[in-house]
Amino acid sequence: MKLVKLSALAAPPWVLEIPGIPARPGAKHWRVIHKQKGEWKIQVKQLMRSLRIPACQPGERRIVAITFHRPGVLSDKDNAYAQAKIPLDACTFAGLIEDDRPACIDLHVTTKSSGKSFTRIVIEQA
Repeated sequence: MKLVKLSALAAPPWVLEIPGIPARPGAKHWRVIHKQKGEWKIQVKQLMRSLRIPACQPGERRIVAITFHRPGVLSDKDNAYAQAKIPLDACTFAGLIEDDRPACIDLHVTTKSSGKSFTRIVIEQA
């Protein structure tokens, strides 16, 4: 997969754009999901380093907005939140957020109609 660096900001908000949309948990075989999780972890970690985003400090709360851009029919809100699990796990692995618990992040997930499939993650300090 090709990595896309949208904006190289030294200060928040930090914007990461990743080609494609993750599968919903349970929608595919566990091996496919496991492979996809690994790919997302690598992509997010590489973008974090290239954008020079500082790691989240213990106890630091961040605002995370995930937008899934896709052609065709948009997901229901509950399915969009389920799809956010893989990007959130990747952000936790990369150190962008301490954990995906509500005590650590304020999460917003949306879907938008677009000509191509990609995921945009915007992270701000709370």
